This record gives sequence, structure tokens and C-alpha cells, in this order.
Amino acid sequence: MIRSKHLSRRRFVHWGSATLALITFPGCAEEVIDEPPENNYTPSTTPPMIEEEVGGEITLEQIGEWESAGVLSPNDPGEWGEKIIGHYPIMQRNQDQVTVFVPHPMDEEHYIGAIYLKDDSGMVVASERLSGTDELAFASFTVSEDISLTAYSVCNLHQVWSAPEVRTVFNPGPWSEKIIGHMPRVLIQGDQATVSAPHPMGEDHYIVGLYLTDQDGAMIGKTQLSPSDEASYTFTIPEGTTEIQPWSLCDDHDLWVGQSVSLDEAESTNLYEMSGVLTSDEPGQWGEKIAGHYPIASIVDQIVSVRVSHPMETDHYIEAIYLKDAEGHLLGFKSLSPGDDPSASFFIVDQSAECKAYAMCNLHEVWAAPIVRSGDRPGPWADKVASHTPILEISADGLTATVSVAHPMDDEHYIVAMYLSDSNGAVIAKKQLNPQDYPEAQYTFELPDDSGTITPWALCDDHDLWIGASVST
Repeated sequence: MIRSKHLSRRRFVHWGSATLALITFPGCAEEVIDEPPENNYTPSTTPPMIEEEVGGEITLEQIGEWESAGVLSPNDPGEWGEKIIGHYPIMQRNQDQVTVFVPHPMDEEHYIGAIYLKDDSGMVVASERLSGTDELAFASFTVSEDISLTAYSVCNLHQVWSAPEVRTVFNPGPWSEKIIGHMPRVLIQGDQATVSAPHPMGEDHYIVGLYLTDQDGAMIGKTQLSPSDEASYTFTIPEGTTEIQPWSLCDDHDLWVGQSVSLDEAESTNLYEMSGVLTSDEPGQWGEKIAGHYPIASIVDQIVSVRVSHPMETDHYIEAIYLKDAEGHLLGFKSLSPGDDPSASFFIVDQSAECKAYAMCNLHEVWAAPIVRSGDRPGPWADKVASHTPILEISADGLTATVSVAHPMDDEHYIVAMYLSDSNGAVIAKKQLNPQDYPEAQYTFELPDDSGTITPWALCDDHDLWIGASVST
């Protein structure tokens, strides 16, 4: 058998704006874990799976004996339906390195006695014996990258449990069509973290458990759910935690890990928004500064690009750009400094989701905007496409560009601003409008030399920012 040595805790690598690196080892902080109380063990027809005095190499005969009573899973937990999350083996891979962790107590009377791996033919390819004196139910193996694996954990009281590799947005296994409904999110408010998944909760299909890990991979919270619960749970965040990452376990579609969130970044967004969030319709005292603070957010595939047409000077600049979904989950955050380009890009799981981009000015508060509207993506304004889509006309000499919108310019409903962007998405011109000075929703810009392909944008005070067709100069 392939043997392994227990490793000290490793720091895991987080899912950033558009990339995901594998978490290598979630540890366990028992004192903050929420778990149903253990029932007193009553021997059934199957004796305890492992006896402490058994040591040495794990044989195929021993594995066969352990599995003779059946191999359990979230969908088929046998008589141990209340003990799923404490026995489910969490397996992760990083090339040829495989780690398996079980969030289970390790004491002399109740422990995980073995962890092993099988390939898709059922052959045992790696194993590790554990004991009640080990600190954690954890093992690390070196295994060929080319084989599909299933992890197994053996409890001395509650049989053998199996699990495939942890699913991620970039590695969903056979469940590529089920990513959105299984990807967990986390909402942070003070020292409380609410983990949830947008998943139905029915008797035959539901989220079995939710987990929370910290910046070191230590498991700082877990809870088991029933079909009558919501797919949501609020954990208290322990002191010393700087980042958290959510996990959700489906009874049918495995364990999923979501995006990690920095507590400092989450706290910053909460502080920014304490006094309100400004928009084109409600700009507060800064009604003349809408065009220069409105976050221009566009999306291509699953990447949201945000730009702000704002100076980045020592005394006046955009401090941060960030992205949230409709429920307020932080999807990405970027700190900025004077001299930086006021732009950011963020990866989102659901490209059809209604997200909002935020821009925090050091002088003029925080501003929010949804992803840009278009004929293909009108959001709630499907009946307003024609009256809000800007049209771009280039003069015969190529020196000017006129943007126009078939939209009224009334005091209570008008086009607030117009923009031009180049082929890289950078704003090359902008103009704020008002009904008094501009009776028509139209403005002519002078074009810089070598403008190339340019795109028009029009901002309505009530119905968001719209993008028009690009034109080559």
C-alpha cells in the first residue's frame, strides 16, 4: 500500500477574481463547530469498525471487512443520518498531491481509524491508518494525476463513508450544469458569517451541511441541515480570523467550495455604505458629479469589468472598487491608490445574475451601479431598450462623434450622462447633461487622434447605464 505521513497545517490558496487554487488542508477548531450531539452508541448487527489495538499496514482483507456492512454517503447514510457532516471525507487535489480531511473528533472512544483512496476501478491506491491519539483525521497522499479517485473514511463506531473530490466552479466534475445552485456564498455582518446556497430544500434533494473555514484552512464552523431547514446558517466568526471560505454539501451532488472573503474588505464595504449609497437617481449632495463617479460595469462571459471615469490624484481618488450580488454577497474587491487606473475585473459564477458595482471616492462617498444594460441584457427594462440605447454617428472628417438617445429630457426623467470608450474599454470622453441646458438627449464629442473603434454609453437617471453599437472611426 502507499503510505503517507501526517503534515502540519498548510495555508490554502484562495479563489481570486478569476482564478481558483486548491485548498490543501482544512483543519478543525472543535470549540466553534455546530454539530448535532452524538447519540450514545448502541451496538447493531455490525460491530465497531476498528479496534484501537489493531495497527500496522492496512490490508485489503481489513478494508473488505470494514466495507462489508456497506459504504455510507450523504444520499445513503444508513442508520447514521444525523452524523453525515462529521464523517464525510473532504478530498482535494493539487496535481499529484491529494489531501483528505474528516471533521470528526479524535479521542480514544470515538475516532477515524483509517483513510484510504480507490481509483474508478475500485482498486485501493493509497491508505493511512489513524488512531484516537491523532490530533486530526487527516492524511496526505501522492497519487497519479491521471486517475479518478474516491476517498473513504472509517469511523470506529459509524462505518465507512465515501466521497469524491471537492467540486469547484472551475472543476465541477460531472455537475457542470449544477454549479449555480450548489455554489455557497457568505455574507458578513460584524462577527457573524451567514453561509448559504441557492438550492431547493426537498425531501429527496437538499443541502445536507454547511461549513466555514478560515485563512489557514481550519474549519471554524459546520452544521447539518434537514430538508425542512433553509439552505443557510449563521456562524460566529472566531477572533483572529482574517478570511473565511464557505462550503456546501448536497445529498446528491457532492461537496462544493465557494469564494473566500477577506473580513477587512467586507468590513470596509459595510463602513462605506453606512451613510448610504449614491446612484444616478439619488446622488445626494453630489448631483453635479454623477458622470465622474458612476461605476461603468460591463460583462463578457463571466468577467465583470468596472471602470470609473475619475481622476486618481493625491487629494482626490477612488479608494476601492467592488462587486456585490443582489443579496449583498461580496464577489470581489480591489483597493486603489492615487496614480492607479480606476478599474477592476471580477469573476462571477452566474453571468445572468443582477450584480452591482461600487466605487468609493475619498471625497464624494460610495456610488453603485448595475451591470450595463443592452438589448441582449435589459434587466428589468425590456420595454425600454429602444428609448435608452445610444446611437453613435461619426462625422465625415472623423473628427467628431455625436451620441444621441431617443429619450425625453424632463426634470424628473432624463439622460444624465454620455460616454465614449475605446476598443480597450477605457473612457475617452464623457459629458454630464441636465434638462435645462440640453433639451435633447444628444452631445457631440471631439475625437482624439487614432480613436479606432469607439462605443457609446448613455446613463438614465431612472433606468441605468446603456451601451450602444460600436463604430470604427
